[in-house]
Amino acid sequence: MTRSIIPESASVKIILLLLFVFTAAGCQDHHWVDYDKMGPVAVQTKTESSKQAEVIVSGKVEIDSAEQIDNFKGFTLYVIVRSTGKNPILAAIKAVDVKFPYAFTITKKSVMLGELDPKAKFRVQARFDSDGNPDTKNKNDLSGAHNGALSLGAKNASILLARKKQ
Repeated sequence: MTRSIIPESASVKIILLLLFVFTAAGCQDHHWVDYDKMGPVAVQTKTESSKQAEVIVSGKVEIDSAEQIDNFKGFTLYVIVRSTGKNPILAAIKAVDVKFPYAFTITKKSVMLGELDPKAKFRVQARFDSDGNPDTKNKNDLSGAHNGALSLGAKNASILLARKKQ
């Protein structure tokens, strides 16, 4: 007689588990069905109004004509949505190899945490970062913000980028 390193009670549990998994007793309603026998599969489509509801803000970013930068190689554009209250970042997008004026659309897919309050007001700002690292500040970085608070679904936000005055 051979000895097993698995206790007999555990062996029975493992066998029952394997039987359950391989027979799919718990979910035979959708597994083990031939695709040809399934029939049509429902595809969820979005209406135009639901697409509009997903947009948080859209607009354009431009560079102040007084800024003299010949080469934007290595620069990264960050467009950030912040609450008007406590100042946390609600949503953000990142773009590289940007041509100006840059048209942007921030959707609910770009939300950082949780859900947005549809009645809340927010601010939109942008930063054209010279080293691509949002944590560092550099004298060549350009920044700007839309004047005034915006509501969910706002269009035509306008941001003018310039160097911060030292």
